[in-house]
Amino acid sequence: MNFVAFDLDGVLINSKQAYITAFSKAIKMLGGKTDVTELAEPLGRPVREVLENIIPDSEVDVNGYEDLVKELASRDDVIASIPVNPKALETLEAIKALESFKLVLVTNSDANFTLKVLKKNSFFDFFDEVLTADKRPIPKDERLRKIIKRYNSIPYESFFIGDLPADIYAAREVGLKSIAVYNSLSWVYPEKWKIIDAKPDFLVEDLCEIRSVITQE
Repeated sequence: MNFVAFDLDGVLINSKQAYITAFSKAIKMLGGKTDVTELAEPLGRPVREVLENIIPDSEVDVNGYEDLVKELASRDDVIASIPVNPKALETLEAIKALESFKLVLVTNSDANFTLKVLKKNSFFDFFDEVLTADKRPIPKDERLRKIIKRYNSIPYESFFIGDLPADIYAAREVGLKSIAVYNSLSWVYPEKWKIIDAKPDFLVEDLCEIRSVITQE
């Protein structure tokens, strides 16, 4: 069966500020000096990978930073403050109602954060499978490849929906059609050229456009 895979951050929710704040607080609490306020796009990677790339060797305690960042980002008050795309629920309902696709979530956020977000916003029951990042996260293209194999899907008849160039590249790597979402919740906003340069198969601003895209293909 074919599937529609969604990214979480920057598509269904805008957790950019929550993560920037969590990274900044964790670094300050552990005595680091790295400034992450201008790193929105790199912060879309798994927490551990971000830390390994932005923290100088002299300040590295990756395990300590990672655990603290995840703890701070997953606080109930933080989860409650994260903006949600107002069309997210409507879009998930519309695609689920088609009964033509499995719905999958593929995110670089960790399991605790993701589960809290999905439950708070009533998204959880829409997804047949949720693939999060762990201590040594599997790249998104490898996770997508596993989904293709598991459901015996036809790649060019399945879709991955994301907001970062890396999402588009992951879809292309495994032969999926890519749908880029660009609006004020996207992590590349307001630099639209970044997602255009990645050459997605489709570019939408309103999540409700996704149903039309996948049914016309």
